[in-house]
Amino acid sequence: MLASGDSEVVLPTPEFATGLMTRKIIIDCDTEIDDAVAIYMSPLDPRLEILAITANAAAVEVAQLR
Repeated sequence: MLASGDSEVVLPTPEFATGLMTRKIIIDCDTEIDDAVAIYMSPLDPRLEILAITANAAAVEVAQLR
């Protein structure tokens, strides 16, 4: 509790203190294991900020998209 006339001390966030900036990412994934690992591991990296995760039914070759 603060006494009258006292000011609250605000400590800098770890990002501010270390100069660490986050990279905003969107994870576009399919049903393969590598994408599952990316979804699992990326929240553990403090350099990343996940904005969205999109999914599709399966991995396909580019030629199949035409």
